[in-house]
Amino acid sequence: MAILASGSITLATVVDLEGCYRYYLLQSSTLSAPDKPAAYPPGGDWEDTEPTYTSGSTNSLYFVDCNVFSDGTFDYSEVSLSSSYEAAKEAYNAAVNASAAVEKLQESLNSSSGLYCTTEEQDDGSTIYYLHDRPALDDSANVIKLTAETIGFSTDGGETYPYGFTVSGDVIAKLLYAEGINADYISTGALTVKDSDGDILFQADVENESVTVGGWSVGPYSLYAGLTSVSPKDGEGGVYLGTDGICCGTGGSNLVRIQSGSIDGYGYYDDEQTQKYYYYLSAGTGLRIWPVDSDGALDELAAQFGPDCIDLTGNAYIYGNATIDGNGSFSGSLSTYGYSVPRVLHGSVAVSAAANATTQVSVTFSKAFSGTPEVMLTMQHYSTANSYSVRLYNVSSTGFTANVTSGVSSSTNPTLRWVAFYG
Repeated sequence: MAILASGSITLATVVDLEGCYRYYLLQSSTLSAPDKPAAYPPGGDWEDTEPTYTSGSTNSLYFVDCNVFSDGTFDYSEVSLSSSYEAAKEAYNAAVNASAAVEKLQESLNSSSGLYCTTEEQDDGSTIYYLHDRPALDDSANVIKLTAETIGFSTDGGETYPYGFTVSGDVIAKLLYAEGINADYISTGALTVKDSDGDILFQADVENESVTVGGWSVGPYSLYAGLTSVSPKDGEGGVYLGTDGICCGTGGSNLVRIQSGSIDGYGYYDDEQTQKYYYYLSAGTGLRIWPVDSDGALDELAAQFGPDCIDLTGNAYIYGNATIDGNGSFSGSLSTYGYSVPRVLHGSVAVSAAANATTQVSVTFSKAFSGTPEVMLTMQHYSTANSYSVRLYNVSSTGFTANVTSGVSSSTNPTLRWVAFYG
């Protein structure tokens, strides 16, 4: 029987979203935020109708969303605090405070005694008026001074007038209660809030186009604390983030700076913080490290140590794996977190090998090892018909000697390659 066609049908069940439902929980603000429900629909005090704010309430409103699927399963979101309910609570508290301030003012007006008046004639015929709380102006503590353009209020007998207003609408006040302030009227100077010690907690400086919160300042194109630019002066410490780069330092002892295409900075590579170094990393030049004392000038480093100097005059500690492509040399001991690792040198020598004879080769290391290293040798020649044997002897911390014996009937020029390591 011949089969004319075949195929398969895959049956699958697709779970669809049936609906998304929101539930609300109103509870005391002194309680911690509730956990999300474990059942659908939720039990307890959770409701599906958003409650309105009740005047004077100090409760907090939380909400959670529940996704219900066609197979009967469900999934709750994280519990969130209702921002609209909190805003209504803050607006009510602000209105209560403003009302209390008005009542306090009214009580003071009803209970306070009257004022005495003293005039001061001016040369132009005008008069300045002083309203004060004692019969004699000199004995008074509270004084109101009225001029043609200004009304000032003093609580020290007229020595200073820290509160008042002008006919142009400028107001200086100790306390200000208002339902709202139109920011269009703040067009110059700085709005500053300080603590009892005189430290700035908040400042909005219109002229310098900056906002300060605690120790942090925000400018048009930067965020900084302590440092004001990506190029700190001696002794400056802090953090700076701007369009020209990122910089953080501790006042000259340590510094990290990230600019377009490069990372550089200062640091110490000893516990006593006496051996200082400067490092520079970029895609074009790679990593450069220079030793430098506290008075070292950066523009003199390349001339003093070379344009591509990587030199740590003390010990180098590698936390992890290190790979060196090319020749690597170290003037101190190299270790990984206290464990000694091999120190490696390698090279090659062109050998003028006579026919069926032995040729002596001497190699001097570019840097001496602290002990006698292990040496590995290999011969390289491009003809498979040639054979050589190599005997190594006189190995020392400064070099070695090897005899190369040719097993061919004609002179050749093989290459002796060597690797020396000490661990």
